[in-house]
Amino acid sequence: MLIIFDLDDTIIDTSGSILPYRLQKALQKMMDKGLEVTSFDQAFERLRVLSVSSSNTQSAIKEFLEIHDADPALASIAIDEVYRNKSFKYDVLPTLGAKEVLMELARKHVLALVSVGIKEIQLKKMKKAGIDTALFSRIVVSESPDKKMYYKQLLEDLRVSPLEVLVCGDRVKRDLTPGKGLGFKTVHIKWGRGVHQKGSKSQVDFTITSLKELKPIIAQFEH
Repeated sequence: MLIIFDLDDTIIDTSGSILPYRLQKALQKMMDKGLEVTSFDQAFERLRVLSVSSSNTQSAIKEFLEIHDADPALASIAIDEVYRNKSFKYDVLPTLGAKEVLMELARKHVLALVSVGIKEIQLKKMKKAGIDTALFSRIVVSESPDKKMYYKQLLEDLRVSPLEVLVCGDRVKRDLTPGKGLGFKTVHIKWGRGVHQKGSKSQVDFTITSLKELKPIIAQFEH
């Protein structure tokens, strides 16, 4: 079968090992450009909490600036730091069991990756986390959040029936709903921002808290 994965907070622990550092840098850059806060630590904690609970970090940054009655133009500075900085001077970690599970699944199944972001940066994350890109038959990275077109392309390229496809991701609307619309089975991983997301039974077939729990789900299809 074909198993499609998201990257951030599915294979890579983005919320835990990348985002805190990026948000600290983003906050400092906004302060350098005139943002006034009474305490860096308190401001960072507020920004971090907003980011975890918001639908995306861009929205969190904009809300943070509104709370501080700050210049909304500062948002672009912070957003560039979070999403476009190509430097990783810290550890980038995989999610629990990701490396082992991917290696095991790749022996019997076709794996693909569909991620939203900048390709150079996403591939750097994978390398830094020790994720072998050779495990994936296809890697698609696009700045467009519309994954449905890429899911369709995978079906055509790999000549797979939708009934033989499972897609796994942390965001229900972005990662899973497009696949469900094509007839895929869907697995919601509650990691990072995905912890706060809820999906109806019509969108989510399975819910897991780490990729280690994916193996018994796959076993159902194998038998």
